[in-house]
Amino acid sequence: MTEMPTWIRSPVTGRAALLVAVCGAWVYAGWFLLERKVGLLDDAFIYLHVASNVLEEGLARFFPVAENPSLLTSSPLRLLVLLPAVVLARLVAEPARSVEVARWAFLLSGPLTCLLFLPFFGRAVGRWGTGCLAAAVLAVCTESALQMEGLLIFWVVFSLFAVTGGEGRSPGRVGFLVGLLVLTRPEYGLPAAVAAGWL
Repeated sequence: MTEMPTWIRSPVTGRAALLVAVCGAWVYAGWFLLERKVGLLDDAFIYLHVASNVLEEGLARFFPVAENPSLLTSSPLRLLVLLPAVVLARLVAEPARSVEVARWAFLLSGPLTCLLFLPFFGRAVGRWGTGCLAAAVLAVCTESALQMEGLLIFWVVFSLFAVTGGEGRSPGRVGFLVGLLVLTRPEYGLPAAVAAGWL
C-alpha cells in the first residue's frame, strides 16, 4: 500500500482544509439566505425590531416607552449577538429597516455567534472550526439557526461537550456556559441547573 505524502498528513494541511471548508460553507449559507431563501420567520423580526430600537432609541423594548426602560426580550444573548449584526448589516445594505437589512443581519449573526464561543476552546482551534462548519450546515438546513436562538443553543451544547472532556475539563467554563444557556432562553434555567450538576 502506498503511504500518503507527509504534507497530506500534516496538521497544517488539515487546518487549512478545515478553514477552506468553513469559509466555503458560510459563503454558501450566505448565498442561500440572501438569494434563494423566500420566507423568513415572523418571530425573528421581533428580535430584530428590539435590536433596532436599542440602536435608535436606547431601549431594549418592542415599543420604546421612555417611562419604562426595562429589558423585554425572551433571549438577552440573542439580542446581544444581533446588535453588532444589525450595525454591520446597515453598513453593507442600507441605513434603514428593510428586509435586505434583516437578511444581512441574520447572516452576520452566524459568524458572530461562532466568534462568541471561540474563547471556550482555548488551543483547540480545530475543534472550534469543526463547530463553525456544523453551524454553517445548520444555518442552511434549519429555520431557527440564524433567525432564532438555534445557533446559540447548538454552540452552548457543543462547547459543553468540548470543555468537559479530557484534561481540559474546567468547572468554571461549565458554569459560565450554563449561564449562557439561561441567557439564551431563561426558561432553560432548571434544565441548565440539572445539567451543571450532572457535568
